[in-house]
Amino acid sequence: MSSISVVDMDLVLSSVNLRKLVSRCIPKELIPTNWKCKKGYIYWDLKDLLKLAETQLGMFESDQALLEALLNFLRVPGCPNLLQFNIDDSLMALPEYHMSLKGSAFIYKSDIYALTSAIPCPFIDWRRVVVQSALNKFRRNMEIVTFGCEMVDSSNDILEKLAEQFDGNCWDASPCSDYDTKTDFKHAAAGFNIAAQTAEDMYEVVERYMETFPLEENKADYGHMFTWIISTVRFFLNFVEKNFPVTEKATVRLFVTGKENYVMAHELLQSLKNKNLDVSGFEEEIQRMPALSTLEFRDVARKVKIQDMKNIEFIRIQSSTPSLTAIPIPSPDGGYCVRASDALHELLVDMLLAKKVLQTVESEAQLEHLEKYFVSVQNYFDSDRGVFFISLNELNVIKSKWEECYEANLKNSKQAKSVRAVGNEGFSLEDLEKELKYLDLDKVFPDIYTVAEWSYESVLDVKPKESLNQTDMTYMIYQCQIPAQSKDLYQMGIIFGLSVLQERSCGIAKKFEKSSGGKSIGRS
Repeated sequence: MSSISVVDMDLVLSSVNLRKLVSRCIPKELIPTNWKCKKGYIYWDLKDLLKLAETQLGMFESDQALLEALLNFLRVPGCPNLLQFNIDDSLMALPEYHMSLKGSAFIYKSDIYALTSAIPCPFIDWRRVVVQSALNKFRRNMEIVTFGCEMVDSSNDILEKLAEQFDGNCWDASPCSDYDTKTDFKHAAAGFNIAAQTAEDMYEVVERYMETFPLEENKADYGHMFTWIISTVRFFLNFVEKNFPVTEKATVRLFVTGKENYVMAHELLQSLKNKNLDVSGFEEEIQRMPALSTLEFRDVARKVKIQDMKNIEFIRIQSSTPSLTAIPIPSPDGGYCVRASDALHELLVDMLLAKKVLQTVESEAQLEHLEKYFVSVQNYFDSDRGVFFISLNELNVIKSKWEECYEANLKNSKQAKSVRAVGNEGFSLEDLEKELKYLDLDKVFPDIYTVAEWSYESVLDVKPKESLNQTDMTYMIYQCQIPAQSKDLYQMGIIFGLSVLQERSCGIAKKFEKSSGGKSIGRS
């Protein structure tokens, strides 16, 4: 993948925020009810989660693989706001770099403010929590007001430059030492050209701690903390101005899926207009298109003038298979969207692996309800409309409708079985078939053994039988169930989505072979 991501391995994430992240990335049915998430260290908590879940989370080879899947979501620009993380969490997840066709490195503009997590802090104990919480509030505010899908040129040594900016004692203790009210704080911040609302919001974060650590008893400490907060924000804003100048060229994301390259039509239009490039030949056409419509790259080359193409930075955004949940992508309207095929994948994971509906269905009437549900959401996935993305709000509607359908029509008293543990010697096709029968999947889908043979043989093309593991078994069982839904999926007009899922199924062995030995299985 043409991107570089830096993650501090001493990842700081509170138990409360870790649970929020896990709950967003893993279906609730796969999270053990007795998982406490209170170890205080992310690796211990995730190791505990896998131990309690047993084979329920068999798609993850190790706690490291699970962590990488979570980090893929954590790297989403503006993730702390998206998941409504507690403000006092010191989050160490730094920006992801994407390469343009011309070889330049770019990051999302909103991700600039994630760099605040790498600023060294001179305080300890509760004082450290106070100042980092205030800095987190600054980061959150800036991420909210920064245009979501805009990207900026960034050097690969940006962390080194940041370290140089904040090397040593770079702040003077005098400006705020005697200031101890909100008015004083805002006045001092104004002297450093910090916006009044930003200063007020940061002060309110600090003020929360004054109930536990009274101002009168810790006046000198608060004075030094106020000084550091204001100085650090000003130094950081200077750093941004110096290292992230306004990009002269228009920036447009180029989404790459296999051999296909496409852009979001409205992003293209908006970016070119912002740089006063000529859009007269296609503006009206794009304005009539749905919000998240796409254009193939060759169509862009035909529509945009040759001289204008030279003034556009097309930035590759590689497509990769999510583990369980669709990864949000900043959209041109300032919100988020997901690939429609990824949304379908998340939906089928919830149906087939989490709720295990094909294991518990008891009547033809229930299958009819399932078919009606697919029909009710078909417009969201209709590739004939030229929309290969759906908004995050639409995904939430799709999932909400599914939950309602499941609770009202498909939830049975019958207890679904879990996949049994795979031994250290791998497993055979016969073992896979026995597992499918044990799970009662042959009852609703008698042809599943034919699919199993194809699935198993495709895996053996790239890895030996002896190396097959729990991850392989889990995803083979998942892929074997997808053809059972093929009638509904084709009726929905989402052949593209089904083909993508089948391609993923064919590539399972390669994907999970990379995940062995502690490597990740999520987005790279």
